[in-house]
Amino acid sequence: MRPLLLTAEITSRARATFTDELGYTIIDRCGAARADAIRDGAEAGAIGWLLEADPCGEEEIEALPSLQWIACARGGPVNVDVAAATRHASPCSTHPDAMPPPSPTSSWVRSCASCGTSHGPTC
Repeated sequence: MRPLLLTAEITSRARATFTDELGYTIIDRCGAARADAIRDGAEAGAIGWLLEADPCGEEEIEALPSLQWIACARGGPVNVDVAAATRHASPCSTHPDAMPPPSPTSSWVRSCASCGTSHGPTC
């Protein structure tokens, strides 16, 4: 099981890509109170967090101990503390269209906070 905390609205195609192609189990907390979403993500052992406008700082990242990556579905991660993500070895990627990568060779751009290169969800 690869739990993914989802607090952003995504298309049905994106959802299918995460579940069917990439093997994630989605913990859908879009619209939920942030504290509840974080708690549910932590309890499920979320390894990824796909967010849009949710604040994502030191407190949220520390509350998700299994977190391996963060994807911000907007043009830039203005709501993500990239330095905190780097300290916790959680690369942060952005994409304004909120589309997940269909494969490891996807053109979906990911800027890794850990090493500064563009690549897949883990560094």
